[in-house]
This record gives sequence, structure tokens and C-alpha cells, in this order.
Amino acid sequence: MSIYLTRSINNSFDIILSKLKEALHAEDYLIATEINVQGALKNKLNVDLPQIQIIGTNTPKVGYQIFTSDPKLGVLLPFSIVLHELNDNHVEVTMIDPVWLFSSVDNIAITTLAAKIKLTFKGILENL
Repeated sequence: MSIYLTRSINNSFDIILSKLKEALHAEDYLIATEINVQGALKNKLNVDLPQIQIIGTNTPKVGYQIFTSDPKLGVLLPFSIVLHELNDNHVEVTMIDPVWLFSSVDNIAITTLAAKIKLTFKGILENL
């Protein structure tokens, strides 16, 4: 089992990032964190990298289900997504596989929820 879902897309980084955010919002996912990896490493280490962005996302409904099931499972949130510019007009989008993420949780409600989230994430990736 892979730990992530991924897709390479021919389009500009900014367009894919915008489409991703729109698709997440359409599914009720909120952006909890955004990290501009390229900018942070340039600033701290003075190194040049292609554009890399990490997005942390979740929905209130999913958060509620997880925290009411076992608050300690919050350490697995938010769900991570990485956009990595491979070259001009070619970007790889990688999302954590929620089924893998929660595979060691012995709770049928959470594993069922993870499977539903995975389907949502697959749909988002396919439609970018």
C-alpha cells in the first residue's frame, strides 16, 4: 500500500494551485496551513529549488468525527498535500493516502471515514 496518491499535471504551478484550492473548498475542505517550501529554504539556506508548496487541509465534519472518536488522532491532521514543480508547465500533486494514514487505528468508523476521504482525494486529483 502506498502512503500517497499522486498525479503529474501539465499546467502552470499557479493554475494548479488555484484549481486545487477551489476543488478542496468545493468538498468543504479548509486550508489549515500553507508552506512555501521554495521561499522558506531560499530565505533560511540560500538555496534555489523549484516551486514546492505544502498544504494542510481538513473539513470541520471530518475533524469532529476524528476528535470525538479519539482526540489523540488529531496528531494525524491536517491531511498533507504537496505541489512540486517538475519544470515549466509540469507539476506533481501528491496527497497523503488517508487509508494508509489511519491503517493502524482499530476503529471501524475511522477506517470507513478514511476510505471516503480517499475517494474524495482521488476525485480531486483526477479533476485537476
